[in-house]
Formats: sequence, structure tokens, C-alpha cells
Amino acid sequence: MIKIADLISGSRADLADKEKRLREKVGSADNLANAGDPEKAMAAYYACFPLIRQMENDIAVIVALGKEPGQIGTAETETKILQGITNLRKGKDMNLDQVCFFLADGLKVQAGDNLHAGDFYLGSFTYEDTHMGSNFSSRLQAALEQKLTSSGFPVKEQVQTRGAAEQTSGYVVSGTYWEEGDKMKLIVNIKQRPEGTSIASSEEFLPLSWFNSGHITYKPENYSSALDRQKAMAKTEVPSSGLQVDIGTNRGSENPLFSRGDTMYIYMQANRPCFIRLIYYLADGQKTLLSDNYEIKGENVGRVIALPDAFVCDAPFGAETLQMAAQTEPFNPLKTKKENGYVMILDDVTGILANTRGMKSLNSQLLHAEKRVDITTVEK
Repeated sequence: MIKIADLISGSRADLADKEKRLREKVGSADNLANAGDPEKAMAAYYACFPLIRQMENDIAVIVALGKEPGQIGTAETETKILQGITNLRKGKDMNLDQVCFFLADGLKVQAGDNLHAGDFYLGSFTYEDTHMGSNFSSRLQAALEQKLTSSGFPVKEQVQTRGAAEQTSGYVVSGTYWEEGDKMKLIVNIKQRPEGTSIASSEEFLPLSWFNSGHITYKPENYSSALDRQKAMAKTEVPSSGLQVDIGTNRGSENPLFSRGDTMYIYMQANRPCFIRLIYYLADGQKTLLSDNYEIKGENVGRVIALPDAFVCDAPFGAETLQMAAQTEPFNPLKTKKENGYVMILDDVTGILANTRGMKSLNSQLLHAEKRVDITTVEK
């Protein structure tokens, strides 16, 4: 066992060492910029971002243990790096293709030998920390794929035939985008899987005027209602204990995006016999019961099970949620009605959660678990 004091001390020492290395990297990049070598300077600035992400992880560990990280932080240095990159570009407002070019270029410099060590799969791009995508997510994905391919990345379509439980090799390219003043900050990361280790990170800014001129939305149309739904689900979430479940789609479980006409397959897995309830929350607020009290028997424990039905993406579009609940006893019935061949749930989100999470039993061995996948659907 490691003492907490030793863990904190080690994290702080590691953080201080990374800060020193970061200062040296930034200084080298500044020197290259001042020497009139913008290409090498750009590469040197980009090389700072993975180290910053590692420092953020160290700070998170220290804070999680109830301590302050001291004087070491990343915000000021990151601002300096971004300013250096901006100066190299002379403050030019870029379009999406240009931004993706620089993103791909920065990722290529950092990927190094990893560029030929495996396949690269495009993951999702979501708005801030909401796990929601948009029409812009789809455009960003397409534009970045083209630039990555041109830069020599062996990009392949991410199709998982066994869902979230499948651990595959290669690298995943994904990211987020954040509003900052009159610009949109795009953050793209490359992570090795299944470990999840970050090997590259690149950041660029796209002017909000670009969105306005093209009437391009970067939030789902049902943003407010979807955010309320997320908060309601998180508020009373029941932690699993003994019962472990997983769920995914043919495009994974990390905020997958589907366009009109795409087919979605659902996969699930449990570590012990249980009953499964699957609910899909549509963009227009409707809720459909995909499966109720589906029994996973002993012979299927640990196996990835495919839901027999497939689903085709169609309107309405926006932020949607696939919720999986599991417990070792059957669920109480929900209020439902049949509509166009689907079982629609009449309860609101609060009623559904109270039914699903509020069941009491004299059986002290009752176990409960829950998983959900945030999904974005868009028009092509």
C-alpha cells in the first residue's frame, strides 16, 4: 500500500519536473519563432500540448486527494502557447478546411512513429462537456478525416460489430469544441486503445462568424431539453454494486453520431444473470421502450449479446439517449402505449427514473446497475 502523503509528494515532484520541461519546450518554440522558422516553431508549440494534458492529470490526482497543487498550473502557459501559434498565423481568421489542416498537421508532428503503428479511427466531436454533437460535429468529422488522410494517417471507419464491450487496438481521434469569446476553440486528441493513453493533442480556433455566415448550428436543436434530461438522469443515479453491465452501438459507446439513413445496432453485456430494460429518449422528447425485462441467463453471462432489432436513423434529429438499466429481479411495468409499432412510454423522465431506480425489495441481495449512451442524430 502507498501512503497518501507519499502519493501526493510523488505527484508534486512529477508535476514540477513536467513544468520545467514545459518551460524549456516553450522557450525553444519562442526561439524558433523569433528566428523566422514558422514551420519548426509551430511543431514545437504543438509538442507542448501532450505535456500539458499530463500535467492536468497530475493536478487532478493532487486535488482528488484533498490538496492544492501549489503554484504550478497550466492555464498561463497554455495561453502563451496559443498566443505564439496565433502570432505565427498573423491572426488570420480561418475556415473549417484551414483549421482542420493545421489540426492534422499538429497531430502528425506529435504522432511521430505511431503514425504507422496502427489504424486511426475517427470518434465523436461534442459541444463543450455535454456529450452532445451537432450538424457541425458531422462537418468537422468529414473535413478532419480528409486532412488526416492527406497528412498520411491510415484513417478507417469506426465500426464495432460487438459494441462497447469489445476492446480493439489502434487509435481513436476525437475531441470537443468550446465557445470562447468570438471564436470556437477546437480540441482534438488521439488516444491509443484499449489503454486510453493520449499520444497527441491539437487545438485551433474557428471564428464564430464562420458559423453565422453559413447558418451552421453547433448545438443540437433540442439542446436545452436534452441538458435537462442529462441532469435529471445524473441527479439520482444509482451506483452499481456487484452487478456490472455494458452497452454500446455499432459505432461504439463514446457519444456516437448517426446521420439520416444510418443503421444502429445495439450490444449489451452483464457479469451475472439479470433483467434488462432498454429505453430510448428521442430528440422530440418522446420515449420508447426498446426492451423490457430481457433476461440474461447464466449461459450468457460475460457474453456480448446483440439486440435482435436494428434501428434506422430518421427525423427528429438532435441529442438522444440510450439508457440501459439492469437488476437481479424483474422491473415493475411502465405506463406505455403502442404507436406505429413502437412501445411509447407515457411517464416523464422523473417517473421513469423513479420506477427504474426506486424499486424496493425484501430481498437484500437485489443488485442494480445502469449505463447510458449519449447519441447525436443529424440530417445528412
